[in-house]
Amino acid sequence: MKILWLYKYVADYDFDNWLHMRFAQSVARHQDVSLMAYGPNLHVKYDDVVLLEYNQQTTLHQIRDVFKFDVIIVNTKSRCFDYYNPTTSEERGLWLPKDFGNWHGTPKIMLEEDYHYEKDDTWYKRMKFDLILQRHYSQSLRTQHVPMRWLPFSVDTDIFKPDGSAMDSRAKKIAFIGSYNDGAYAYRKRAIQRLMDSNIGANYGNKRKTGLDYIQLLRNYIAYLSCGSIYEITASKNFEIMACGGVLLTNKFQGIELLFSDDCYCSYKNDMSDVLEKGRKVISDFEYVNFVTKRAVKCIREKHSHRVRINQLLDIIKELL
Repeated sequence: MKILWLYKYVADYDFDNWLHMRFAQSVARHQDVSLMAYGPNLHVKYDDVVLLEYNQQTTLHQIRDVFKFDVIIVNTKSRCFDYYNPTTSEERGLWLPKDFGNWHGTPKIMLEEDYHYEKDDTWYKRMKFDLILQRHYSQSLRTQHVPMRWLPFSVDTDIFKPDGSAMDSRAKKIAFIGSYNDGAYAYRKRAIQRLMDSNIGANYGNKRKTGLDYIQLLRNYIAYLSCGSIYEITASKNFEIMACGGVLLTNKFQGIELLFSDDCYCSYKNDMSDVLEKGRKVISDFEYVNFVTKRAVKCIREKHSHRVRINQLLDIIKELL
């Protein structure tokens, strides 16, 4: 199968490349796949999957003369523009090939992760997408004109994995790594404040950790805080925490029971009434911690590795061909 992967590289926003081009590179390594990535500036960092440097005059017909692709995957609407702000409906500088909207030669799939900020699927319909693959279960339920399916995040289990050290060597606190500037993340902002006030939290909020520094930080603490946000999203952080052997402490969100069994993570209530109780149990009960983390690592490897998710993606594509 030959996949044309469309994405725009922006250095300042490449800190979460595990979800985008690093995932595309994993797809490219699949034995049944040949993948060509195309888009502005991709050759700067991802030249291993770039066969043709971006040119605004190049059409899909011309690209197909170079690479006989079977399907097009666009990696998030937000990377289709020079500037895009869904909350204000502001979009400038659409860089997709000019014949993209009228292209019918192959299926066109959007791999979307920020649809919770979209009002509707009008743009996707206008661009004639055949399918939107939603990273969040809650958003896969919002089908209007363009068909939608759920394809959750996954992790490269050769990279996101425990470091082999004993659990009791980890710092005995609940760490939070990420951002909570957006009002969407009120749950985790309130939760980490409760934990910090009781001296059982470690707050890395809004202190960007990337690459191997991020992975190592996921191996330093007993447990890590997450949440589903007011939009009920399925955050990639959940999979990464579990894969690295930490206890995931999160509130419930739509679809969580379809991803993980209850013994793979620890949950807290939205009103925070039990977050301290759960936090104290995690940092003091090593029998419980060992049980949960072993189940979590096993769950990720068997159900949410890149290998598993890529095979699911290929099965979906085959249905469209």
